[in-house]
Amino acid sequence: MEFASLIEHAEHGIVGAQFSLAVLFATGKGVVGGKAVQKDSEKAIYWYTKAAEQGFGAAQYNLGVHFENGEGVHKNARKAKHWYAKAAEQDWQPPQEWQLAQKKSLEDYYEQVLAVFRKEKNSPIIWQ
Repeated sequence: MEFASLIEHAEHGIVGAQFSLAVLFATGKGVVGGKAVQKDSEKAIYWYTKAAEQGFGAAQYNLGVHFENGEGVHKNARKAKHWYAKAAEQDWQPPQEWQLAQKKSLEDYYEQVLAVFRKEKNSPIIWQ
């Protein structure tokens, strides 16, 4: 899949594409169609929000993480709680490894998130 195609899917509301783009931009650790994606917190927040507004629990949780840590947004405990609560309403909880890593640093957290993505066999994204 080419990067433009991934963006097109995301723009058409495909929640998996939106979430994948958010993680790509949040980490800057992926290659799509031969193009390395640079870290861009504003774009990550944009795509997390799009996916979260569709009820995607992982995106809701990750928005909470960003608001809690002030990554790409101003730190805002109220918004962090809001998004954590939305994720909980979906019965979505991160794996324990993610929770433990989150307590260390956002970088450690995303290493755990990426570990899950790296295991996917048919992903159009090469996760570094």
